[in-house]
Amino acid sequence: MKIHAARGELEAFQIVVNSPSSTPLTVGVSDLVHEGGGVIPASQVDLFRVDYVEITKISDYYGRLVPWPDPLYPVSFGDPIDFSAGLNQPLWFRVRVPFGARAGTYSGEISIGQATIPISLEVWDFYLSESLYSDIDFEFDWDTVLEAYGGMSDGQKNNCCDKLEDAIFATFSDYHITPLPLETGPPKDVQLYSLTNYEVEAAHTLQTQSLLKVWWGFLGSDQAPFPNPVVIDRPGLDARVLPWMAWLNRIEGMFYSQSTDWEPDPWTTPYLNSMCNGDGFFFYPHKDDTLAFDPCDDESNQLVPSIRLELFREGLEDAAYLRLLNGQAPEIDVYNPSDALAETFIYSRTAFSHMPTVISALRIQIAEQIQEKWEGNSTYFLPLIIH
Repeated sequence: MKIHAARGELEAFQIVVNSPSSTPLTVGVSDLVHEGGGVIPASQVDLFRVDYVEITKISDYYGRLVPWPDPLYPVSFGDPIDFSAGLNQPLWFRVRVPFGARAGTYSGEISIGQATIPISLEVWDFYLSESLYSDIDFEFDWDTVLEAYGGMSDGQKNNCCDKLEDAIFATFSDYHITPLPLETGPPKDVQLYSLTNYEVEAAHTLQTQSLLKVWWGFLGSDQAPFPNPVVIDRPGLDARVLPWMAWLNRIEGMFYSQSTDWEPDPWTTPYLNSMCNGDGFFFYPHKDDTLAFDPCDDESNQLVPSIRLELFREGLEDAAYLRLLNGQAPEIDVYNPSDALAETFIYSRTAFSHMPTVISALRIQIAEQIQEKWEGNSTYFLPLIIH
């Protein structure tokens, strides 16, 4: 298992377990050790169990009436995970690469029961600072989540509610997203287009002749062949490719109106608002007592994200690579080398390659060009620490 990442990046991978008998097994991870000295501690690796929601109504022609993997349920290393006989159970691992990590190859291993899987992490010689990301705003139902996690009762804050709020902000920071209260809407200086009604020439005229910024707001009603990270029953690349398209279309930010609509329960009713499976939530409510048991406990305060959200984050990090290679944000009517690379698999807003190996290979190619471009410029790689 080999993965690649920049400093300051989160990089995920999956291991699928098929057990011959129903059994609980513990999962562990070692430190990741650099070939020339240096360690990324095991504490920088997160573990999620990939759960399923039953699709009973398809969103569009990509959908299937089957259990669909989407919820990522946080699990602590060392806690038993139940594996059912003869069924595939994916595990989602996410490595957090420190800003100060030494470039080069790190090695370690994953243990699942008595089985071990060697892993290798190649850390590239550049870092991703928050300044490389576009503005992304998601509305978030603070009251519902704080009540569900024990931070509030009857509208009043409980003990450690501030700690729970900090954990939520930290989670959104991992996804490079700002959580907004419900019905906040996009900033006043933003012209918001849906994926479907976006008009390139009109948008670019606004950007160049007024003080308005142009953002995309994706909706459940944005149907295929437009990529849409909202929809559960779509190929995973739909969630990842959108930031690449935003780069090519000179989109300055993105907005989504509700990321925690939990009424009815999305575990049982993923098609909850007559638009598509997944519209209205990127997070799921907790479903057992391993979460939301005590807002004073860090383990309790973990949200349950979705695969869609994880892949959208991957796309945002890809777009940060494009910006780093370009040296600045893209300009309207000015072609740049990052455009040429993105156009090798994106042909329009409705036509793009659905082969995940294409985007993986392209990401490595971009990283190699970044390293070559900035080789020797050590001051460029000093991370900005914000207190």
